[in-house]
Amino acid sequence: MTIQITFELDDTKARNRLHRARTALRYPSPIAQFNRRYPVPDSASIIRVTDILSDTKRSTVYLAHITDKHGKRQVVLKVGDVLNSLGTEADCYNDMKHLQGSVVPHFYGLFRAERNTGGYLAGIVLEQFGEPVREMFDDLERSIKARILDHLFKIHKAGILPFDFEERNVLIDGNELRVIDFEDIGAHKCSATYDFLNAGEELEYHEMYTICHDILKIALEMGFWISPTVRINDFDYKAKNLPTDQAIIKALTPQQLIDKYSRRQSITLVKVYYQKVYEELQAGRTVPELEGEMERLMKEAEEAWKISFPRAYAAGAQNIDTVDQDG
Repeated sequence: MTIQITFELDDTKARNRLHRARTALRYPSPIAQFNRRYPVPDSASIIRVTDILSDTKRSTVYLAHITDKHGKRQVVLKVGDVLNSLGTEADCYNDMKHLQGSVVPHFYGLFRAERNTGGYLAGIVLEQFGEPVREMFDDLERSIKARILDHLFKIHKAGILPFDFEERNVLIDGNELRVIDFEDIGAHKCSATYDFLNAGEELEYHEMYTICHDILKIALEMGFWISPTVRINDFDYKAKNLPTDQAIIKALTPQQLIDKYSRRQSITLVKVYYQKVYEELQAGRTVPELEGEMERLMKEAEEAWKISFPRAYAAGAQNIDTVDQDG
């Protein structure tokens, strides 16, 4: 099905001179050919483009208005050079029909338009919603972080893994959120069960196994949980990337390393060691398995520590108050 799109832009403005649609045949009134595998507008629809919202190396996003039998509504047109990538995005929206209008925007169709130099431009039509999140994720209120992570959880459950999930991929309007941009994705089978909307402020060790690894990484980066401390060898460490279960800490105590080095040296060395323990546990290893491999773990930790903390290794006399715990 074909529909004429009318561009009503002020092309004397600098940023409007080189936008993608200018290369379309018959611009400023190109003909869009909609793919019937996806939703299509009514044949009598009128699409008017009135502004450019963003322009990147991959796509230009336009503000537009559709007038059809349902009335007039605002939409966005995302126009790119590669049909395959926007086709992938269209497939994602189609697979998330049950999430449209709540987690992702409503999707109204995929089209292509001939270029005046040959070949085609591609585009998708989406519900116009809100504004991009302006703050960094870790600066947002925790309730908003929870809704973002819950949205991402539902997208994962739909079998879709976004590869470049960043602030620009989230739109906000009051208390409502939508996730966008599904050009770079992978197939995903997610068995997570964690409830972000009702989560406590601290992450319990056993809860890590109920969270998808990819979502857990994003949640930690945005500071969703309070960073608790954990006491190891009579010293308090930030618990990020360390085991917090004292039974595990005791069972895997690297006593040989603690005895080998000074108290000051062991502060950073013990942290490096338990970071390796944490990585092994995250990879699915069990405590009994690791108990049988403590010689390897201690050797690897010692070598990594010498590289990361050369002054502590060489001198052994750092003041505890100046130890770099984030190393």
